[in-house]
Amino acid sequence: MSASSQIADRPARLDLTIDRAAPIPIHHQLAHQIESAISRGELASGDQLETEIELSRRLDIGRVTVRRALRDLAALGIVVRRRGVGTYVTQARDESRFASITEFDKDELDAEIRSGEIRSGTVVLDYHRVTCALDAPEDFPLAVRGGLIEIRRLHTARGRPHSLMAHWVPAVICPPPADLERRGLREALRSRGVHPCLVRERIAARAASDSEAAHLDITAGSPLLCVRRTSIDRSGRVVMVGESVYSPDAYAYHVSVV
Repeated sequence: MSASSQIADRPARLDLTIDRAAPIPIHHQLAHQIESAISRGELASGDQLETEIELSRRLDIGRVTVRRALRDLAALGIVVRRRGVGTYVTQARDESRFASITEFDKDELDAEIRSGEIRSGTVVLDYHRVTCALDAPEDFPLAVRGGLIEIRRLHTARGRPHSLMAHWVPAVICPPPADLERRGLREALRSRGVHPCLVRERIAARAASDSEAAHLDITAGSPLLCVRRTSIDRSGRVVMVGESVYSPDAYAYHVSVV
């Protein structure tokens, strides 16, 4: 093997820093920096990352912390982990990632709803305790998955179906169904002292299923915008995972890149 080949095979060494005074958990800081480096093109598909041991020693953090960061990236499909071989970048689909992102016209829409200019409502379609850990999102630790509440709701705005929302929340902090129809899930969680400080978001498109089409009053197979959010509190605990689908003509994103 040539010297150039050996150099090419070495794991990529990224410029990573850890802010121990920040309220963001260290494993999220690490995952975000690696994800950002990939989005900037510093790493390409197939590039190998440093090992858990190398990252742990260089950044002076525990291997468990590094492992959690790499596991989060693998769950998002950004990297693939091969036992005994290493961690590699894998971008099977072209995705745009942003440092700062705001929700769909939400400030404007909420203001109009509060003023009475828009008729809006939420109907709870399903509210039940998850009985099988395999039915719960992998974002939650295995020990928590059997103690989750799964919530499915239909949101309407301007007199028409707007979105279908599915959320998973630990039962110990989950609001009752009546609260969800009156003031929304996030506001109800805040009233219980649950304040996420970090939200990881993934946006993709897919075709509507028969059930989704019936609820949203569209044709099966029509394009949908799918948004998946994982909300994390200051302790690093996942407090909510949500998947919402929207008709493209009912949803727009305003993005700020910083």
